[in-house]
Amino acid sequence: NKVIITADRGLNSKQNLAFLKSMGYEYVMAYKIRSSSKDIKEMVLNGETYHTVSKEFKWKVCNFSTSVNYDGRKVNLDDQMVITWSASREAKDRRDRERLIEKSKKLVESKSALKSEMKKGGKKYVQLNFIEEDQIAFNHKQLANDELYDGYYGIQFSDETLDPSRVIDIYHGLWKIEESFRVMKSNLEARPIFVWTEESIKGHFVLCYLALVIQRYLEYLLKKQGIDLSTEVIQDAVKSAQYTLISGDDAKDTYYIKNMEHESYRDIIKVLEISEKRQYGKL
Repeated sequence: NKVIITADRGLNSKQNLAFLKSMGYEYVMAYKIRSSSKDIKEMVLNGETYHTVSKEFKWKVCNFSTSVNYDGRKVNLDDQMVITWSASREAKDRRDRERLIEKSKKLVESKSALKSEMKKGGKKYVQLNFIEEDQIAFNHKQLANDELYDGYYGIQFSDETLDPSRVIDIYHGLWKIEESFRVMKSNLEARPIFVWTEESIKGHFVLCYLALVIQRYLEYLLKKQGIDLSTEVIQDAVKSAQYTLISGDDAKDTYYIKNMEHESYRDIIKVLEISEKRQYGKL
């Protein structure tokens, strides 16, 4: 009855949010704090309004309203934002930035490397002074500003009835989407594609997607029984269900012998309510 769209910061634009609103959907989106307005940054750094869970984690919920011109009219986005700070994220932000600092310092020292890098990226802390010719320096001001927001993370959401913990759970579910792409590409071999007509390519992806749906449903059934199996284990178990055929001189005298199956195979056929074949018999 309710559809909630969740996505990473790359899709969080006002135009996209207004579109989702026009479709009647709710959303939970990551928010770019470092590139936000002055008011938002002050809201993030205001430590008095946080709920401190421990020395390692704190959070708060703030009203967050913006507007955008969409489809020829003004659309108000009256949302809320969960802002969290964690010590582990602060450490990660610091590690990520140290790599950028090292790269930026190398660019400051080498003009030829800078010219090459200008075509790609990695120049966040390089400051160019166009008044003085060839004046290149390390941008300490940008570094100090970035350090202020280490550990902070914003999640913008539209449904005010959602509990903050539920908002965080919804957003953290994104890893499952990323894993599904990995399963499609690797385990189900969605790529490379060995067909070339449009109809065949569509058919290929439909089959891969159906396989993913069945795979996920099987995981769900197993977890209901307290059995937690990875994609790889499930596939290995299903593939292990094989029989060897032994034929005599007469075609009618063909027998089958069950091969050794994966240890998880019986768990799978049990939750699917499939009866197990005999170990051997006449075909």
